[in-house]
Amino acid sequence: MAKKRITFFANGGDTFLRDIIINLRKDYDVYYFSKGTPEEFFNRLHNSDLAWFEWCDELIAQATKAPKLCKYVCRLHSYEMFTPMPSYVDWNRVDRLIFVNDLVRDYCLQKFGIRHDITSVIYNGVNLDKFKIPEDKAYNKSVAYVGFINYKKGPELLLQTFKAIHDYDSSFRFYVAGEHQDERVKLYMDSMSRFFPFIIHYDGGVKDIPAYLKDKDYVISTSLFESFQYSLAEGMAQGCVPLVHTWPGSEIFYPTNFLFSFPNECVNIIKWFEEQKDKKNVMNTIRQHVVDHFSFDQQIAQIRHVLHELLGEK
Repeated sequence: MAKKRITFFANGGDTFLRDIIINLRKDYDVYYFSKGTPEEFFNRLHNSDLAWFEWCDELIAQATKAPKLCKYVCRLHSYEMFTPMPSYVDWNRVDRLIFVNDLVRDYCLQKFGIRHDITSVIYNGVNLDKFKIPEDKAYNKSVAYVGFINYKKGPELLLQTFKAIHDYDSSFRFYVAGEHQDERVKLYMDSMSRFFPFIIHYDGGVKDIPAYLKDKDYVISTSLFESFQYSLAEGMAQGCVPLVHTWPGSEIFYPTNFLFSFPNECVNIIKWFEEQKDKKNVMNTIRQHVVDHFSFDQQIAQIRHVLHELLGEK
């Protein structure tokens, strides 16, 4: 029997799709479409049994304005809900809308009037084969931020929190792995460095995240909003203590004892961890949280369930 054909349409990149595509290629003919002519786009739809639209963007809107050619799945992360794009989609032509966050689903259903019965929430998953606690991991007072740098990531709060940690203990070291996406933010952060009595190590875009986090103790997020934030979960899987600003919905994913609203509360999390005599046990508990709730195996099982249902497979 011929394999079912699935095409992943991802105009915004395949960052969140790579492991999914690798896994599904075992049982499906999988194709990937990023950019092309309208003719190429519709030919790809015509030659698919199911089209997966990663991001709620112009591609899914365009598909739903034309005669339907196959099953349509859309996965909406979070940035899309702050744009008018979901209102341009004819949701009556979409077979399944997947969210990665409960709060995002509730917000979108209310804001855009989307039908609840076509929706599912499937949390993101971490590939636990890639992220493990190093056997020789030693505590060295290092805090890392990993991800793009833009206003949404709360750069002001990040710098102020670094300052609060330094005031608590000047031997702490601070690292930022990510590329600037906003010239204004870069100018601000470069300018603020004059006032800090410590150095921030800017390491740019890092390809090997597991290697980068190997000697880091804490992974920090000061975002205004996230649908998940992989860097936190990946860091936790390597035994890093998460320092999570309380963006809306953060408590869905991360234990409340690692959430902070103000810099001094972040320092209290660090003090708590430093007081723990068995840090290895704490690291294992932190990793277990990801194993229990956000493993890739759990994510792919739920995705496969949706595909089986829509493609009429047993």
